Amino acid sequence: MPQLTQLSDVLLSQLFWLAITLGFIYFVIARGMLPKIQSTVDLRDQKIAQDLTAAESARAETDKMEEAYRERMDASRADAMKLTAAAKSDVAKAIEKKVAKADATNQAKLDKIGEPISLGVLPDRRAAAPSAGCSAGSGPWCAARGRWSCWSRPLRSRALRWR
Repeated sequence: MPQLTQLSDVLLSQLFWLAITLGFIYFVIARGMLPKIQSTVDLRDQKIAQDLTAAESARAETDKMEEAYRERMDASRADAMKLTAAAKSDVAKAIEKKVAKADATNQAKLDKIGEPISLGVLPDRRAAAPSAGCSAGSGPWCAARGRWSCWSRPLRSRALRWR
């Protein structure tokens, strides 16, 4: 093949021009572009360092402000608790005075009456009902059966039916 036979004549020339081209590209990048890139990276590093320093100082200031706020809140809570306790004790004292005054008034009324009031149970309605059978005339309590009389039960069941 004739294409392969001429390869040995051109190979050295191509390698030479490849080396010259790559050297020129390296020189342009190293001398022209690399200093600009390096200065941009340095500026960026400086900006990041400044921002981190500013963030740390802002954080320290915020921590101080938060601590001062917490101290003020704790002091306010303590004052509020003191005021609440004082108000509770004042109200308790006022209530005790009113209860003592009411007790004294009640005791004076009892002493004036002269006889003790029995706080017994109200009279039992069952005892007042006649013991004859369960009839409409004997009232709501049927003493014979020991329960409410028959005449009141249908009223309750009708009321339940219409609900």
